[in-house]
Amino acid sequence: MKKLLHILLNILPGRKEPNHRPGSFLGDETYPSTLTLEQRQRFGLGEKLIEFDPDELSEILPSENLMDAFQSMKAMTFPKIAALNDKRSSVVELRKSGVIQNIPQGEMVYIGSGDDIEYPLLLGGTNIVLVDPLFQIPVHMRELIQRIEEIIEGQVLQKDAFTLVFPFSFDRVSCEPVTVRIVPKYANIGAHQSSDVYEPSGDIAFLLGFASGGYLDEDERLLRTVVTNGYVYGPIDSDDTMKSNKFSAIEVLTAQTFLYKKTLV
Repeated sequence: MKKLLHILLNILPGRKEPNHRPGSFLGDETYPSTLTLEQRQRFGLGEKLIEFDPDELSEILPSENLMDAFQSMKAMTFPKIAALNDKRSSVVELRKSGVIQNIPQGEMVYIGSGDDIEYPLLLGGTNIVLVDPLFQIPVHMRELIQRIEEIIEGQVLQKDAFTLVFPFSFDRVSCEPVTVRIVPKYANIGAHQSSDVYEPSGDIAFLLGFASGGYLDEDERLLRTVVTNGYVYGPIDSDDTMKSNKFSAIEVLTAQTFLYKKTLV
């Protein structure tokens, strides 16, 4: 009876509706939030984007393409602002560290990428592999192409169903060709371990993950495919697993995680 009365009261004419956008949280100034402070922090409400020094950004992102990619970065994981802050901080820290200039020849493989092309581009990728079952849905390929074309203000050549090529400027002088290969599969990590998973086909120079759906070191085939002096950056479960596969940790303070580099020993 009480439930029925509550429903009737909510549909009576003249009842004032909460003034917030559909899909937004009930935490705006226009509507009192029922969430506790702990819940608001967990959901990322009230988070703000980190503001980076413009002069520092122009130094570490020396081309218009890089700057546009940085400004276009998005995060799909929740809470989005906190996730985007982590990604942007990672880019700034890695570029300042000089790692970008020392990546060996090979593929930059991004596990659980979605259509986030900006992240590997900002980390210097010219031979990029995006691994995500999301691309089984054709609209996501079209959205990826649109995102790239907005950054480069030009056209993307689609060589085949899962290969894109386009020019990108990493400095103030010239453009170089970037190849992006799409693998519409899960990685063999987390809850998605099965026979129909991504199989690394070439030398990996940089293994990258963010919202990868599991720990990158769960699939030791990926680690073994990383070339000497190559890098792994993303969620890692066991430092011992990394060490047994000849990786040493390099701390990246801003992102509060570790970059691993494959060594000869």
